[in-house]
Amino acid sequence: MYRLVGRVPGAGELAALVPRLELLDRPGYQVSRKGPTIELVRPLLAGHFPGRWLVARFVVVKPAGMIPLHTDPRGPDDLPAWRLLVVQTSPDAWALHDVDWQQLGQDGVYEADQSLAHAAVNFGKQPRVHLVVGTD
Repeated sequence: MYRLVGRVPGAGELAALVPRLELLDRPGYQVSRKGPTIELVRPLLAGHFPGRWLVARFVVVKPAGMIPLHTDPRGPDDLPAWRLLVVQTSPDAWALHDVDWQQLGQDGVYEADQSLAHAAVNFGKQPRVHLVVGTD
């Protein structure tokens, strides 16, 4: 289950940064490259994501799109702290973590064990945008 661990008031304003980044297109969703995203976003959010930033990516779930069920297995490059910031959502966007379906709240910062199966689906009419940050 995703656990709410904080809030970033006004996180929706970060959605304006997404068009400034190159997005890698996937069926149903898009992701930004990690290096440029870190450089653009870290100065704005460092206090909300403590530690050394190793990965930061915007993930955009398209309207009627989804991120398929997957795991991020633990391995030699595993990051101990993964956090997700909800930048833009809707009442029709859902996240699955293990066996729990949840609607993650706007401006919320969440943690979860990403080695468990997880997915996202957007039945809404606008993109669902979240920022994933991995720190040491």
